[in-house]
Order: sequence, then C-alpha cells, then structure tokens
Amino acid sequence: MHSNRLLLVTLLFAVGCGKSDPPPPDGSCGIQGICILPEKDNPGGERIRWAGVRVDFVHVNHDYAGTGRSDLVADRRGTFRVALIPGDYSVGVYDPIRLKHKFLTPMFVKVAPGMFAPIFIDYDELNVHD
Repeated sequence: MHSNRLLLVTLLFAVGCGKSDPPPPDGSCGIQGICILPEKDNPGGERIRWAGVRVDFVHVNHDYAGTGRSDLVADRRGTFRVALIPGDYSVGVYDPIRLKHKFLTPMFVKVAPGMFAPIFIDYDELNVHD
C-alpha cells in the first residue's frame, strides 16, 4: 500500500510539475505598431517610417514552457501586426545596419484578450548605445 502511494505521488509530481506549452494564438489579440527612424534623418520634416526593421516579441509570462518568441519584419510603411496569446511581452527591434553591435532599452507591452495592443517604436526613444 505504501509503495502504491509513493508511486502515485511520484507520477503526479512528474506529470503535474512540468510547464505546459502555450496554446497557439487564435488571431483575436496581439500587438500592432509602427516603427519610425530618427528625427535627424529628415530634420524638420515628417518622420520617416522604418521599413524592414525586425521586430522581436518574447513572452515573459512564465506559466508556459517556451518563451513564445515571434520574429517579423516591419513592412514598407514601417507597420506590423502579429497575433499572440494574452500576456506580457518584451519587444525589441534589430536592424543590421543601424543597430549592429548596439544595445537598446527593451519595451514592454501587455496583450489583453480580444485586443491588439498598440505600440509606437521610435528610434529616438530606444536609448541606443554602444
């Protein structure tokens, strides 16, 4: 009897303690945004859209086994939209020409069920440094 309980507890522990994989996004929520280049690229004029910048999303909710990372590239208008599961995300960008070997401050955004969280990625606000 004692060995059966020990076996049951061991099985429950082994099966129940692992983190589950996140569910796939259902398309009802996520992040959408726009990326713009530094003001110095067009002084006194309208800010130029940052086309082709890679936008990375890392799910920082530790209820799931994976990070929920998703990479995409902003379109020619500097805009992007990605379906994600609800939760908190760290958002970063990468441009091999402008940001090569540089560090920047990550942004954080909360994705709520049924909504696409807006984010404005402004190069001048990224705190880019070597």
